[in-house]
Amino acid sequence: MNERKDESLEIVKVFLVIFSMYIRFSTSKVAKAM
Repeated sequence: MNERKDESLEIVKVFLVIFSMYIRFSTSKVAKAM
């Protein structure tokens, strides 16, 4: 049970990192367009 919890937590961490990178990329793109 503990292992599964850690695994899902890692997936969430990775997702958050990718999501924040995507937000940064899209915001910088918009800033450049403006």
